[in-house]
Amino acid sequence: MLRRYAILSHDEVNAYVAATLKQEYVTSALVGKTKLHLGALPTTDINYNTTTTYKGISTPNPSVFP
Repeated sequence: MLRRYAILSHDEVNAYVAATLKQEYVTSALVGKTKLHLGALPTTDINYNTTTTYKGISTPNPSVFP
């Protein structure tokens, strides 16, 4: 199911992105479940439960991230 959300405040999104990227490391999580349908094959249940960690910009350029 595709869901669309309206961004109510671009300033708040920008502040969140700037605060996140200022961290030395950023971790995001993907958690959920779905069903995989492929033609006449039986339906397969898929469970997601994983995290990804990537390096942020711990010393950003002040002119880019005030």
